[in-house]
Amino acid sequence: MRVFCGLSLIFSLALSAQSVDLKGVVDIHAHSDPDSVSRSIDALTLTRLMAIKGFRGVVLKNHYEPTAGLAWLAGQQAPGVAIFGGVALNRPVGGINAAAVRSGETLIPSTSGMPTIPSLPANPTSST
Repeated sequence: MRVFCGLSLIFSLALSAQSVDLKGVVDIHAHSDPDSVSRSIDALTLTRLMAIKGFRGVVLKNHYEPTAGLAWLAGQQAPGVAIFGGVALNRPVGGINAAAVRSGETLIPSTSGMPTIPSLPANPTSST
């Protein structure tokens, strides 16, 4: 199995003049629309392209929202691609907490990520 991280590398290779075999690739870190910032591709289009290219799987990521529901929906559009959701344990989901981790696992196999920049308080000297 080949594992890659990040769409830009994968699709740069795929869209280059060279023929690149992406069959069996798993992208373990894919950000897509809808998101709080504009992304170059939406999750449904992304996963349909992955199915066409023969990808084995993908983990959909978002810093602010759990992606288990999006992963389930995308999976309906991309047969043969294992699509995983996840949750970043940032402030919007209550920070590090077991309930946030368990919530995604009831719908679809999911990943959990440690907090990132959005988990920091607005005022670094504040404890809240």
